[in-house]
Amino acid sequence: MTATRPPTFTRPTRNNIPRSIPSQDPTWRRELRSQDHGHGKDTDRVPSWKHRISCSLRLGVNKKRRYEQYQQGRHDGQSSSASARYSHATRYTDSNPTDRYGIAGKPSYVSSSYSKVTAISYAVNAFQRIGMQNSRFDEYRRYEKKDFKLGTIIRAPLHEEDFNRTSPAKLFNMSSAKSSHISFSDRFGAIYSEDRFLIVVAVFSRHYLAIPLYTYAGTGLKYKDDPGEYASIVDHRHPYSAAESPHVFKTAELKEGVRILSSSSVAHLAYPVPRLYKLHVAHQGRLDEEDTEKMIEIFQSIMANASRNLAIQNAAT
Repeated sequence: MTATRPPTFTRPTRNNIPRSIPSQDPTWRRELRSQDHGHGKDTDRVPSWKHRISCSLRLGVNKKRRYEQYQQGRHDGQSSSASARYSHATRYTDSNPTDRYGIAGKPSYVSSSYSKVTAISYAVNAFQRIGMQNSRFDEYRRYEKKDFKLGTIIRAPLHEEDFNRTSPAKLFNMSSAKSSHISFSDRFGAIYSEDRFLIVVAVFSRHYLAIPLYTYAGTGLKYKDDPGEYASIVDHRHPYSAAESPHVFKTAELKEGVRILSSSSVAHLAYPVPRLYKLHVAHQGRLDEEDTEKMIEIFQSIMANASRNLAIQNAAT
C-alpha cells in the first residue's frame, strides 16, 4: 500500500510559521529532509509550539527595538550623531504638537500592532507639552519646572492638621460647607483640606515655595495682630480691597472662569508652602510684574528678620 504524499511543506519564515505539523508521519519526515526549512543542519527537527512562540517573541522584541530607535531619532541602527536630522524637533511643529511624524511620515517598520500604543503615547506627550498658558483654569495636572515663574498664581489642594481637633461625633452637627473640608485618618485624626490660591515666590531644583491666600471667613485681618506678615491681593477685574495690610498687590491676569477674588483676600507671606513640581495644580493667572518684585523683596525680608530675631534670642539665652 502506497503512502499518500502529504502536501508540499511551506518553508517557515517570520510571517509564515506553520501552526501544526504531523511530526509522526515518516513520509512527512522524509519530505522535511529534502528541504531546508530554516533549521540549518537539523533538518529532522519539526517546528514545535515552543519554536513558534520563540519566533513570535523575537519578532515582537525586534519590532519594539526598531520602534524605540525611531522614537530616539535613529533609523536602522544608525548612530545618534548621524540621526540628528531625524530628531523629533524637525518632525513636528509647535503649531500642531500632536503631529509627531510631521513631514517625514510614519516609517514602514512601525508595525500596525503598535498603532494604538503609538497614538496614546503621542497624545500623552503632546498633552504634557501644553504649558500653563494653554491650559484651562480648572485643569489640574503636572507642569514642567519652567512653567513655575515667580508671581504665577496657581490653585491646589492643601491638607493640614485640623487645629480644632474635630471629632466624628461633632462633624454631624456641622454645616455641610464646613464638614466637606474635614476628613479623618485612623492614625493622625482630623485633617483639614481646602483648594487654595497660591502665589509662587521661590523656585528650587525639585520644589518651589508658594504663598497661600486666605479670607478667614470674610474677616480678613480684622482679628490678626501681625498685619505686617500679610499682603492684600487685589483682583484687577474688581479693583476693590479692604487693604487691611500695609502691603497691597494687584493681579495682572486671571483666566476666564476664575472667580473674582474676595476683597478680604490676603497672602500670608510668613507662611510659605513647599510643593514638588510633580504635584498637580491648576493655573489661574499671574501677579503684576512690579508687584511681584515687591512681594518677593518683602517675603525675603520677613524670612531674614525671622532668622535674625531667632539668632538674637539664642545669643541672649
